[in-house]
Amino acid sequence: MSTELAIYGASVPDRMRYAEALSGASLLPDAYRGKPANVLLALEYGSALGIPPMVAIQQVHIIQGRPVASAQLIGALVRKAGHRLRVSGDDRRAVCEIVRADDPEFTFRSEWTIERATAAKLTGKDTWRQYPANMLRARAI
Repeated sequence: MSTELAIYGASVPDRMRYAEALSGASLLPDAYRGKPANVLLALEYGSALGIPPMVAIQQVHIIQGRPVASAQLIGALVRKAGHRLRVSGDDRRAVCEIVRADDPEFTFRSEWTIERATAAKLTGKDTWRQYPANMLRARAI
């Protein structure tokens, strides 16, 4: 077992102390800085996904009070599992296609358009206005 993953085998009090120590880091995302309970939640989420603590801290986002795997993390996990992932798009539309390693005849396809994002009331947010192509790709993934 790597040193980095050793925290997942630690006792709850040890994981809580670890989360407390990490929460003081100024390099943490805002959702975790000074919030050891959020850090612990991200670590537990990461443990469930089998990812190292630092990946969990950087790639598990808190959105409206819930932990959510980032599109980058989902993509990495899909590829790590041996599946193929293809993403394309622009400021109006994004498509994600996944071909499972165990079922190469079937392609899962997810598409997000700016119209769909508008209907879901997402496009009023600053990030959507500034980076529509990135946000559409993330949604498609």
